[in-house]
Amino acid sequence: MSPTNSILDKAEPLKLNREIIGPESIASRGDDLFTGLIYGDIIKINKDGKVTTVAKTGKECQGHHWDTKCGRPLGMRFHRGKLVVADGALGILRVDVDTGSIETLTPTGEIVDGKEMSFPDDLDVDTNGNIYYSDASTNGNMRSATLELFGEPSGRLLKYNAKTKKTEALLNGLHFPNGIQLSQNEDFVLVAEFMRARIIRYFLKGARKGEHEVFVDGLPGLPDNIRPNGRGGYYIGLFMPRYPYAKAGENLVDVLSDKPLLRKLIVRIQYLFLSLINTIEVFTGPDVLIDQVRSTVQLLGSNPENMEVPKKSIVTEIDGNGKIIKHLENKIGGAIAISEVHVGPTFTYFGTAVKKTIWKIKTKDLQ
Repeated sequence: MSPTNSILDKAEPLKLNREIIGPESIASRGDDLFTGLIYGDIIKINKDGKVTTVAKTGKECQGHHWDTKCGRPLGMRFHRGKLVVADGALGILRVDVDTGSIETLTPTGEIVDGKEMSFPDDLDVDTNGNIYYSDASTNGNMRSATLELFGEPSGRLLKYNAKTKKTEALLNGLHFPNGIQLSQNEDFVLVAEFMRARIIRYFLKGARKGEHEVFVDGLPGLPDNIRPNGRGGYYIGLFMPRYPYAKAGENLVDVLSDKPLLRKLIVRIQYLFLSLINTIEVFTGPDVLIDQVRSTVQLLGSNPENMEVPKKSIVTEIDGNGKIIKHLENKIGGAIAISEVHVGPTFTYFGTAVKKTIWKIKTKDLQ
């Protein structure tokens, strides 16, 4: 199936004064953009492309591997002057981007309704300061995400209550939930379900409070973050296009989708290797090389610095009722592996979980 348009080919990479890796989510304050990087940095990008690190959520990394101690800022939103961040390794954080101070609201490992909060991915904040966020998996953490991708669904929609400082589970049994977006009236929250290529709506108010339904189904790609389109609807970044959009072999999730025995075999072999690595570490003690091997096994050989992703790009635009308006696509390249669409008055920006830049396009070119 050939692309229906080439709108995304108009996107251009931001010209920055230093390399960045993995700017998945984007928040803005005035002319400045803020995003999180793959090894825990939260950065500010000014209108001239100057990059400044304003905070670091974790410790300095040793070696080039994805260490949970480093932190991994994912979804982020500004609320009352502070940047609220879902750090996939460390928890829900509130960051003062002017001073660099960080407050942990809910740490990973905290027990929520009988299960550890393991993998916060994205969030949104209501007018009262309550935080709705996705816990992508209770089967494993950020470094063992394959347990969720190839195993049983265990993800959740959680709510942090700003008054009580407590967190509760609103919805269980989601298959790698990531993107979160409140409606304009805050009467429902949308949750992207990566492995099921759909969007769930959970009602927060009204006669259906506490109920949920499928809002959008059968997306032509695996969704990441959901953000407002500025006209009452939403943009959904499809991080991995599905067949027939992706070439054979590009999307491992789809390749293995109809092979449950092979998925089970991969997870079991991975478990055996990790057990062997952990046994070796008992005798050697903590070692950077051993931890790098462990990271490689956990990520099935993928290096988060140069992870291969399909060259096909799709962003789906929906209206406020979940009806698909259009798909934004590419033909020759440009913005790929899109995790989020951040709409500004003049430019719209595309974030990515693994690539080394943020793309921009004139907002009028998307309408």
